[in-house]
Amino acid sequence: MTMLLILKPASWLGQRHRDRAALGPLEPSNFPVKASYRDIITPDGRVIASAADAAFAEQIAQRLNETEWKRQEECWAA
Repeated sequence: MTMLLILKPASWLGQRHRDRAALGPLEPSNFPVKASYRDIITPDGRVIASAADAAFAEQIAQRLNETEWKRQEECWAA
């Protein structure tokens, strides 16, 4: 019974990662992203990534938003 409990979460996580991969590349409409506990989510509520902990998720979200902002600024400057 213990082995069954260990395998079920692993298969659930595998499905979750496959679902994220089907999202494709991030688009400007996916920003700004935000951290919700360990998940990084888009404005429409889709989970695009999970981090090891909440603090790391917050850093990732901040860096993604900063990178997108800089990319948009470069487009405006051109």
